[in-house]
Amino acid sequence: MSAKVLLVDDEEQVRYAFILAHEDYLDIITADGADAALKLLKSGNTVGVVVTDIKMPKMDGIELSKIIRRQYPEKRIIIHTANPTFYTNSSGADGLNVDGSIDKVDPAPDAMTRVRKMIETCLREYENNDC
Repeated sequence: MSAKVLLVDDEEQVRYAFILAHEDYLDIITADGADAALKLLKSGNTVGVVVTDIKMPKMDGIELSKIIRRQYPEKRIIIHTANPTFYTNSSGADGLNVDGSIDKVDPAPDAMTRVRKMIETCLREYENNDC
């Protein structure tokens, strides 16, 4: 897979942990917030999947996802959050139209496998241009 994964999270330790967990099979770039993520996307690199936190200063992941969906409809978007009920219960997530959501702190033994499968599926869909 040649497309990159863009991780957007304002917490440095989360970005670092994500890289450590997935660098063996993903080409990962990171952004410390929505503004930095939009600049990276605008630069024309080969990002296929954006994994974004919801709670971030200035612009949250919901607003970022809406902008990405409007400006880059071919990109795949995965929300990652430490509060997974936010995505399913929040009126702010209505109409978000993301491709998946993952729990940052899922303790289940198969959590990493599920995250890997979701990201790989999104990358394949992006590369096959199945928008």
